[in-house]
Amino acid sequence: MSIDMSGSATPVAPAAVSILVTNEHPLLRLANALPWALLIDLVVEDLKKTTTKGFWWRGRKIFVRVHLAAYLIAKLYNLTDRQVEYGIRGAPQAHREDIQDGLTLCA
Repeated sequence: MSIDMSGSATPVAPAAVSILVTNEHPLLRLANALPWALLIDLVVEDLKKTTTKGFWWRGRKIFVRVHLAAYLIAKLYNLTDRQVEYGIRGAPQAHREDIQDGLTLCA
């Protein structure tokens, strides 16, 4: 056994984390194969009905493709809404173990 004590007194500093996803990754292949325009057409009418007063065009902009992708990821990996949100916002250290194949979502 070897013990390395270097860096033990050094404060932790923020840094950017990059993850390379190849064209062969199953989620990338799925994303490129899905008929996004058709899926978006299917959910837009339902999204317009979600406001109680019917003012769907007011408020924060919703990126439908991102919401659909997040929904699919949640269902594929059995993640909670909170886990998906943290993954999209870029907190890979918080729940890398929650995603089975090690892919971290970053937007």
